[in-house]
Amino acid sequence: MPHNILIIDNNSENRSYIKSLCLNETNEYEVIEDKNLDNLFQKQNISIIFFNTKSISKNIQNFILDIKNNPNTNLIPLIAYGKQISEREKFIIIELGAIDAFEMPINPTYFRA
Repeated sequence: MPHNILIIDNNSENRSYIKSLCLNETNEYEVIEDKNLDNLFQKQNISIIFFNTKSISKNIQNFILDIKNNPNTNLIPLIAYGKQISEREKFIIIELGAIDAFEMPINPTYFRA
């Protein structure tokens, strides 16, 4: 069964770019694109969530806590990205439970590690 990667971003170019970085020759991953969080809890077998900090309709703290406090989603790794993320914002995002936060444009080597 392929791993499902959820990308939450209201910008289709960002979603496409991240999707292209996530895909590999072995097709181990199925990428699910969404403009917002509306369907997160209905999606099954999500292995990781990438989200644009500006695409979240609620504040980032509530978004992360909703995922981390839900027994169905609390183990899903979260990676935040955005056009500008201060060191303070990055610290808060990681402190709340995301595994990383970075600024766009994304260095493709990030996905090869």
